[in-house]
Amino acid sequence: MNVEKCVICGESMRAWLNMPIDGKTFQPTPYGKVQRCIGCGHGAVQPMPKASEVPQFYALDAYYTQGTSHM
Repeated sequence: MNVEKCVICGESMRAWLNMPIDGKTFQPTPYGKVQRCIGCGHGAVQPMPKASEVPQFYALDAYYTQGTSHM
């Protein structure tokens, strides 16, 4: 098993949260596994999305920068 290393301090990352459904769209997401560093506490999704995929996370009518707020 390949253990991910923290991009901040280099310590091992461990499974922390599992959110298979996106909280905004209520659709399945491949980015629902969150790992946390055992050294510094930094958290990161696994797998990391490609830079070209990041804008889709903010393309929501209810996102605070887009139209009506979700709050």
